Amino acid sequence: MTRKEKEEVERKAHILSVAEELFAQKGLQNTSVADIAQAAEFGVGTLYRYFADRETLISSLLTQRITEHYDALEAAINSELTPPETIDRLIEAFLTSINRRRSFFKIYFTWFHPGADNTALSPRLHALEQRKWELFARVDDIYRKGIEQGYFLDVGDEGYLTATTWGVLMSFYFFAQKRYNGAIDVSAMKATIQQLLFEKVRLSA
Repeated sequence: MTRKEKEEVERKAHILSVAEELFAQKGLQNTSVADIAQAAEFGVGTLYRYFADRETLISSLLTQRITEHYDALEAAINSELTPPETIDRLIEAFLTSINRRRSFFKIYFTWFHPGADNTALSPRLHALEQRKWELFARVDDIYRKGIEQGYFLDVGDEGYLTATTWGVLMSFYFFAQKRYNGAIDVSAMKATIQQLLFEKVRLSA
């Protein structure tokens, strides 16, 4: 990558980071391209060099941040560890990811989630949702293997364990939003989630 290309990448990343913070502070509908340009210390025309319009900027932010999140979760479960150890890694990766991008996840669960009324973003949202279901299938496989090896109780369908894990993680996210303004003590919260999840379903470490 040439120096100029590197500068272009850094400018685009800077614009997205500024937009992320403004969307979290002011709301998606109350943040204009001019607001973002001013906060990023660029002219409006400069923003349009990198993003054709406001929707393209929002779509780019959504795609990049959720892709990063799912990449982190998939990296956590790509291991030769035991099923319980792999689920532990998944929990830590999820908490670390949302803690790192608190502003983004605040706006994501308000305006970007698949059930949101946003026609322009619907195709991209549903594509990302499909990737989430593929991730769920991978976690199903980990729990299935764990049941077969005697690490987890057989609850009739490993999907129940996957759904419970994801549900607890999401619940803790919203709890952190309400109680701690989104900030997470990853180690402490991970330990609590492990206790809640595995006290009944884990048979051995």
